Amino acid sequence: MKKFIQILCLLTPFLYSPFLFSEARDDCLVREGGIVNYSENDGSDPTKYGNCSIQPDIQRIKFYKLALCTSEPTAPTAVSAVNLSSCTTIWENTSGSSMDILKDTAQKLDGAVTIPVGTFSHFYFEIDPVIGTQAQRNFATPRKGSIAGGGTGTTCWSVALDTPYYEYRDRSITPIIRAANCGSASEANPGVSNHFVNEIDGGYFESFTYEGSRNLDIYLVKDNLMIPNFTPVVDSRNDITKIIGWSPQNITISNDSAKIQLFYNNSKGSEIGFDNEAGNEYVSSFGSGPFDMFITISQ
Repeated sequence: MKKFIQILCLLTPFLYSPFLFSEARDDCLVREGGIVNYSENDGSDPTKYGNCSIQPDIQRIKFYKLALCTSEPTAPTAVSAVNLSSCTTIWENTSGSSMDILKDTAQKLDGAVTIPVGTFSHFYFEIDPVIGTQAQRNFATPRKGSIAGGGTGTTCWSVALDTPYYEYRDRSITPIIRAANCGSASEANPGVSNHFVNEIDGGYFESFTYEGSRNLDIYLVKDNLMIPNFTPVVDSRNDITKIIGWSPQNITISNDSAKIQLFYNNSKGSEIGFDNEAGNEYVSSFGSGPFDMFITISQ
């Protein structure tokens, strides 16, 4: 029997605490007809920069490794790599395998899959720190696109970039991310904007909880699977090459198990960036936001 990994994107409340690249944002307030009205989202001044969350139309993720562990991995430090001695790799691609994840669409992750028999306590993953987002939304009032020569209108969309942008950046040098455009009509082919995750909450690690229990640990690591030994620097890759993480999940696999389903939830997976400059109200970006993952086993 052929064994494979199937990835499904959901639009559901988070089953586990979401993986956050930055501070959690409120959902975008959406009126009838799918119109976003940012000024009513969270009481913030719409003339200043801010964000609210939506589900992206497409989220592009590059996967490197998936594993199941019989005990929790030992966390990486600046002098020691993550210890995966209790883990069995179920899928791996050292060059990375990119996938465009769409809502309610099942896709297979290419490559050989190993499904080990046994009981496992943790799910481990490695993905690329560059996250791609494609989105398009209508707004209650006209906005200006942040790219050079950007248009103005009530419809705005993501724009493909030559290089990924950093969320952790020097706002005195780059006050506005130039990754969106706007107009009076929909864009037939919005681009995928790439965002490099170069820090988490001022560092390289975060542990997230759900209902008071720890359930997702995230690390930004170098090629050697150690965290950088210096404080994150703005507008820099900070030697980061992967995002690794694990969560406690009770998984039992028998000889009859043939399919692993990886459920990927990004109902808040994109943060719309709003900025004001020289009297213009911009949509600056459709950046990456929180997501979570969990797996199931079936025959």
